[in-house]
Amino acid sequence: MACISHNFGASIKIVQQRVASQKQFPNKFSQLFFLQTKNFRSSKYCDSKNLDRLSRYQSFTTIFNSVSSDNAISEDRVSVLVIGGGGREHSLCYALKRSQSCDAVFCAPGNAGISNSGDATCIEDLDIFDSSAVISFCRKWEIGLVVVGPEAPLVAGLTNDLLKAGIHAFGPSSEAAALEGSKNFMKSLCDKYGIPTAKYATFTDATAAKTYIEEQGAPIVVKADGLAAGKGVIVAMTLQEALEAVDSILVEGSFGKAGSSIIVEEFLEGEEASFFALVDGENALPLESAQDHKRVGDGDTGPNTGGMGAYCPAPVLTKELQSLVMSSIILPTVKGMSKEGCKFVGVLYAGLMIEKKSGLPKLIEYNVRFGDPECQTKNFRSSKYCDSKNLDRLSRYQSFTTIFNSVSSDNAISEDRVSVLVIGGGGREHSLCYALKRSQSCDAVFCAPGNAGISNSGDATCIEDLDIFDSSAVISFCRKWEIGLVVVGPEAPLVAGLTNDLLKAGIHAFGPSSEAAALEGSKNFMKSLCDKYGIPTAKYATFTDATAAKTYIEEQGAPIVVKADGLAAGKGVIVAMTLQEALEAVDSILVEGSFGKAGSSIIVEEFLEGEEASFFALVDGENALPLESAQDHKRVGDGDTGPNTGGMGAYCPAPVLTKELQSLVMSSIILPTVKGMSKEGCKFVGVLYAGLMIEKKSGLPKLIEYNVRFGDPECQVLMVRLESDLAQVLLAACKGELDSVTLDWAPGSAMVVVMASNGYPGNYLKGSKIQNLEEAEVAAPCVKIFHAGTALDADGNFIATGGRVLGITAKGKDLEEARDRAYRAVEEIKWEGGFYRKDIGWRALPVKQKSSKW
Repeated sequence: MACISHNFGASIKIVQQRVASQKQFPNKFSQLFFLQTKNFRSSKYCDSKNLDRLSRYQSFTTIFNSVSSDNAISEDRVSVLVIGGGGREHSLCYALKRSQSCDAVFCAPGNAGISNSGDATCIEDLDIFDSSAVISFCRKWEIGLVVVGPEAPLVAGLTNDLLKAGIHAFGPSSEAAALEGSKNFMKSLCDKYGIPTAKYATFTDATAAKTYIEEQGAPIVVKADGLAAGKGVIVAMTLQEALEAVDSILVEGSFGKAGSSIIVEEFLEGEEASFFALVDGENALPLESAQDHKRVGDGDTGPNTGGMGAYCPAPVLTKELQSLVMSSIILPTVKGMSKEGCKFVGVLYAGLMIEKKSGLPKLIEYNVRFGDPECQTKNFRSSKYCDSKNLDRLSRYQSFTTIFNSVSSDNAISEDRVSVLVIGGGGREHSLCYALKRSQSCDAVFCAPGNAGISNSGDATCIEDLDIFDSSAVISFCRKWEIGLVVVGPEAPLVAGLTNDLLKAGIHAFGPSSEAAALEGSKNFMKSLCDKYGIPTAKYATFTDATAAKTYIEEQGAPIVVKADGLAAGKGVIVAMTLQEALEAVDSILVEGSFGKAGSSIIVEEFLEGEEASFFALVDGENALPLESAQDHKRVGDGDTGPNTGGMGAYCPAPVLTKELQSLVMSSIILPTVKGMSKEGCKFVGVLYAGLMIEKKSGLPKLIEYNVRFGDPECQVLMVRLESDLAQVLLAACKGELDSVTLDWAPGSAMVVVMASNGYPGNYLKGSKIQNLEEAEVAAPCVKIFHAGTALDADGNFIATGGRVLGITAKGKDLEEARDRAYRAVEEIKWEGGFYRKDIGWRALPVKQKSSKW
């Protein structure tokens, strides 16, 4: 068959350079195709005409896609269109969505599962056989890469037309796709270039074919020459079956034009396997082996199908056999196609038979796209993950392929791969799950108990029934599911000693021991440490007697601060602007017991006037590594009015914390704390979250309080901007190796606006319906919604179950852009039972009042 070659220009040149120099591919699936990128998240994506088709897009935004590797094939970012609508295409969408260089994934036509999972935006009405329509879509949406899944559009010439239009397409030309489109073409190529395959003959006449079959005997294989959706192969175990197959294909036309000619092929006895290689026209890079099951029935019985299951890797394909497949089948095919003037660019999927009698591989067929279901295999899906007790809890886990995960980066902090369990169920934990899921070294992310938003987004597998205060249950879960790292989010399990028990069991846990957690668990402990090691903090006194506390307050005057000594979910601090408020706070905590045991003693502290800021540092016991600064908004009302809350919004970085001040915080507060804890025989491992006051009168930082975990909502904006592999960074802290770690941050700023239930921080409404979340995530570029207190009702609608419910997070080139994007998303959400502050960031920016729709 005559073939037409295409000049693929710079993209092919890059592939040639990379493969020829034997550089390994990093763990960036979209970058395996070496293509240009565009910024999907421009405002044009959110115009009224397109909101409907994008309504199901689960935004895993450019914010988080800014995480990148310094060892990438290129630093290009790309929006991708996947062509097709099957399981193969779903797994491709899933892997592309996880690619750090990928801004957005579309799938045409896609299917309900792809759309509902949020793995891609499905474009149901795009005719994939109308090249002009596909090209128009790509230009409108700035698609930098088209990945063609099924064989039919390839054979129809979609790739040809895309390349002529200057659009990068991964998949062969229609001429090169003849490797799959015509079995006779493939067999002829094998004959010409000495590629081992089964003995065969080609027929267009039924009588001649039957005569040949009767001469050869059964079992024998009859194949339609053209494309038949993986069903045009009949393995006839008897002569009668073979003769009926000839009649079905050639006489009755059961496969239409695909059956205008047939291949009659010898039956090979052995074990089938699938072998994949990426090809650039001259060079080939092998992927992992896989093995599927073509027959419909157990024990490989019944008729052939498109594939009833698969696993990866295929044990039958040893390293030696894989090398032999490359040298005797794949590379001769690539070189042969090139010599025929028909260079192949795309994925070669070789269907192999490892012959029983010789133990050597023979080529059964070529496909010019990823196989289905081989494309979907993943080593996470071992039998232990699927026993009857765990199928229900894992029902939301989105499987992705080991083939893709086998592509790894040589530039990680370490080569460890890890499955992670995040403890907690708030917005902080959602952002940690999201960042961990994007970590190249992370195989799987679980969250206990998690929440509906985490589960529904696919950011983690939520384990709702795991009691996080039962250390033995957590340890048992970790051992069963081979968890390599536990990240403890909330303070309560830390103070209860969960980390202690995990470490005793030999499980890496990121978070301090219960003794070290006293830095947060007891404000008196923290203040005493400050006194001993000269750490600047507010003047204070500790009381257990209400009368003595009131006398001290009257001596000091107002404004003054009254704090419950223990943990009070971020609400145990009363900034009293009058003496009356201060005295009432003492009664509330010490007399009325409003905070229970947490209020058995109180701290009365001088009021510091200035600007608050949050400073985070990772600590490994001896060393501290600063994170970016952030600033949250504790008060419930605009203008920092009303009672304190867990936090109504935050932004990062905090302009008030200049580089000079950050250095001063490290030297005068963080490092003395780390060294002091070590000297006290209580080494701290985890994250130190310093609540600071930059005093108005001196301009210097003082420590207000310590938290021993990531702040909420500050964690959301930090995870947005972190570009490093979070799993490996936290493991380094657990192993005492932070001195060898550096952190990379995305440029620009980030902001989170918290949406809370009416009545919060007091008694608040529960069960109110929340709508339009999917629309909100595409209302502006770079938006991600973190769930803190949501559940699903019987109809599948999100409802509010907590005080702080959602964290609408956005990133921008500066703080003003981040703010505008966050509020644009907020205003799209329909929730009559909620409210939000309209002035987050007011200290750093001019106030833009936002009108609420509620």
